[in-house]
Amino acid sequence: MSDSDMAKGSDVSDADRPSGGRMSRAALFDLRWILAFLFGVYGIVVTLMGLLSHARTSTASGQDVHVNVNLWTGIPMLVLAAVFALWAALRPTVVPRPDDKTDGRLDDSARFGPYPPG
Repeated sequence: MSDSDMAKGSDVSDADRPSGGRMSRAALFDLRWILAFLFGVYGIVVTLMGLLSHARTSTASGQDVHVNVNLWTGIPMLVLAAVFALWAALRPTVVPRPDDKTDGRLDDSARFGPYPPG
């Protein structure tokens, strides 16, 4: 297909374009994005609780620890969320498309990786 056909948008969808503006359905269910979202939300909540509350942390014996546990737990959660999001953005999920020659079936290398089972 020529560049002029692609510019007109004849029969090429966003999913068929290698750098389409939208995220594919497989990438939406990528576990890295889900973990980044969850760690981000919980990290924001825990960090805000650490910054805004004046709760005292004590041990089981009643000694005061003098450490803001919420703050020191929330910050690494936000860092971990950023790491997962960066990883998912830099290495997106690629779903192999079956060739026309295989009638929709994938060969052994696509199913099992470079090493066949055995």
